[in-house]
Amino acid sequence: MSTKLTILQYNVNKSRDKVLIGLLEDPGIVEFDILAIQEPWRNPYNQEGYNPRNSPFYLIETTSEKTRSAVYVNKRIPRSQISEIYKDTDLVSLRMSTTKEDIYIHNLYIEPTTHSTRDLPPILSILRGLLENKGGHIILGDFNLHHPLWNSPTYDKYHYVADDLLDIVTEIGASLHTPKGLTTRDY
Repeated sequence: MSTKLTILQYNVNKSRDKVLIGLLEDPGIVEFDILAIQEPWRNPYNQEGYNPRNSPFYLIETTSEKTRSAVYVNKRIPRSQISEIYKDTDLVSLRMSTTKEDIYIHNLYIEPTTHSTRDLPPILSILRGLLENKGGHIILGDFNLHHPLWNSPTYDKYHYVADDLLDIVTEIGASLHTPKGLTTRDY
C-alpha cells in the first residue's frame, strides 16, 4: 500500500462538457487520491456539481449556485478516513486520518480583486483558524493573486493580499511548490 498522497488541482472554469466530463472520464484520473477543483460546473436545476454514478470519486462540496471550490475523493479511500472540517462555497477543508498524523487538505478559491486592495478576504481569516489544527496541512486552490515569488520576472504587479496569504501559510512553516514564473493560466 502506498503512503504517497496524490492530488490534482484544477480550475475547470465552470465547464462541464469541455473540461469536467473529460477529466473524470480520463482513465489515468483514478491514480489520483484527491481532485481539488475550482469553479466547478453547477447544475442549473439543483445547483449540484457533476459526478456521475460510475465515477471513481465521491464529491464533497456545498450545493449552491455560488460554489467555487469542490473536492473529489477517490473511492478507494475509506470514507471513515475523511472528515469534512469546513465546507463553504469558496473553501472545502478535509481531515484525512492516517496512522502517523492527520493531514488537512484545504481547497481555496479567492475571488479576483484589484491589485491595490488591502482588505483581508474573510475566507483567509477562516483558513488561518483551520490551520491551528494539529497535523500536516496542504493548501491549494485558485488564489487569483499575483506576487513576485511566483510571477513571471517580466510581470511587476502584485496583489497586497498575496502578502497576507504568505504570512498565513508561513506561520505554519508551509512552503510554496509552484515554480517561479510558471504560467498557471493562458489567456
